[in-house]
Amino acid sequence: MVDGGGDASTPLPSNGALCSELGLASRVIEGLLVAQDPPVWRGGVLPDGTFDLREFTVFGGAAVQGGPVNVAARAVIRIQGSTWQERYEFSGPNAPASRRASGRIAASGNQLSVIEDCPRQGFERSWQYSYVEPTLVIYDAESKQAFTFAKQ
Repeated sequence: MVDGGGDASTPLPSNGALCSELGLASRVIEGLLVAQDPPVWRGGVLPDGTFDLREFTVFGGAAVQGGPVNVAARAVIRIQGSTWQERYEFSGPNAPASRRASGRIAASGNQLSVIEDCPRQGFERSWQYSYVEPTLVIYDAESKQAFTFAKQ
C-alpha cells in the first residue's frame, strides 16, 4: 500500500527484530485500471484477523481506458485489537519491492489510520476504508489505489 514515498524495502529495526513476522499471501494479484470514480467508502467495525489481498484496483475516472497497470502485488494484514501488522510486495516498473511494518490502528467513520512503531516510529498513514464481512477495502485517495482483502 502506498505509504507516502517510503522505502523500497523495510530495514531491520535497531534491535534486530522484524517489523512484522507475517508471511506473504501466495496469490499474486495483477493491478487493474478501471474507467470509473471510486465508490463512497463506508467504514465499518474492523474485526481481529488476518486478511489476504484479493484485488488491486486503480480508479482512473471515466476519461481513461481501463486495463492492466503493469504492477502486481502480494499482501497480508493482521489486525489484533489496536495492533496492525502488514507485509507487502510489489513487482513492476518503478514499484517498491517489499515492505514490513507494524503499529497502532485507529478507525473513525470511513477513515483508517496507522501510526507506525516500526520501521518509522511515529509515521502516520491514513486511508479511506470499507469493511463488510469478510471483505476489507483500503483506498489511498492520493494514488487512487484500492486494495481489497479477504479475511482468512
